Amino acid sequence: MTAWEWSSLPLLPLKCVLDFLSISDVLAATAACRNWRYALALYEGKRETLKLTAKDVPKSLFLSRLFKDNASRLEIYVDCGGDDLDNFFQIVLPIFYEPSRLTEIVFVARAFMNEQKATTLRLQRPITENLIHAHRNTLQSLALFGCEMSSLKDDNIDGKELSPCREQYFDAAPSLLPPQYSLRPLAFSSIRHLTVDITTLDGAALDAISSLRMRRLSVCVSGLCRVGAVPWREWRPPEMDVTIINVSTELFPEIMENILTDDIPVVAFRVMFCKVLYEPIIKHVANNYHSILREFQYVDAPHCGPRPAEVVMDPETYEDPCVINPFILVCWRCTNLRKMVIHGYWIWQYDLLGMVRLRHNTLQEFEVSAVFSKDNRTGCSSAHCMMPAGVRRVVRGDRAKPKDDCFVRVRNNYSI
Repeated sequence: MTAWEWSSLPLLPLKCVLDFLSISDVLAATAACRNWRYALALYEGKRETLKLTAKDVPKSLFLSRLFKDNASRLEIYVDCGGDDLDNFFQIVLPIFYEPSRLTEIVFVARAFMNEQKATTLRLQRPITENLIHAHRNTLQSLALFGCEMSSLKDDNIDGKELSPCREQYFDAAPSLLPPQYSLRPLAFSSIRHLTVDITTLDGAALDAISSLRMRRLSVCVSGLCRVGAVPWREWRPPEMDVTIINVSTELFPEIMENILTDDIPVVAFRVMFCKVLYEPIIKHVANNYHSILREFQYVDAPHCGPRPAEVVMDPETYEDPCVINPFILVCWRCTNLRKMVIHGYWIWQYDLLGMVRLRHNTLQEFEVSAVFSKDNRTGCSSAHCMMPAGVRRVVRGDRAKPKDDCFVRVRNNYSI
């Protein structure tokens, strides 16, 4: 086939070819001809989630110009600092000042992705606040992971030099709160969901958040940082999400004591990649928030290595003659559960059927990636041993067997 014939491919087959390429290869393919660039703009240009990296300014600039009109979620990985970060803020982010339809903005810093404690990165306050203000009518969620807003002094800006966009909602008087917690621009937007790292929640931050009309507050616990008591004072969020990411076993009791308290309305609970099945915290959540919990996720990657998967069981489990799958307990106790996700653990098929039957009236999303058909514990790998009843750890190399047709029909009867 000649080059001329390649350039004349119909748009739909060309779109199918582009689906198999990575984003870097797709961008390289746009240099082939005008027809290929048009196919990219027609299909790939409808992408709703736009992911940018601060270190690669040319690529982020190209992606922003291409996808900004249709993107509704903006995720920014802050993997640099200093002059490189300043260039990204000054060159790329102003492209999004034109009002569009962004509903979610996420900043994820390098410190949040690593287990080791790193310096918290500071985002340029004027540009970030202008971005929030530009999308004040559509913005619903703002997340800052491992980063905070810089002070006005750091940005060398005083009240007389503010841009017209800032002057509409931010006066020249100094903030009464510490600069990194000045959230007054959010009060002029439609945002009702704020996601913060637990290490930033001190008294000043809670005072600033309490002055907003927040409907939901998401708290993220990650890494090796100790978890202290949150100084809530008199204010409580109407709804709160708790997400635990890559946390060691020693920190779970602190989380239960200082964050998952009885007076906090936790509606969503997530445990991600902690490499441990911590049964006490599952029971704690199921018993304390049984009437309000709407989302439960417990996710781990497949276990690999010579050591068994780590499991922490409730001390009462050893004395209880009837050991119950902790995930069944969540379905049984939480009467308003709408979403449940379990990855990284084998679930006995009849336990799965029990979960569906218990919550078939309320569950809207149910994800389980590994289901086994027989509860045969003889000859299992070391990573499967010492698990609660009906639960096994997924090990790298495991393969799921086809499910019995009768079981599939019975399960589907309760999930329609």
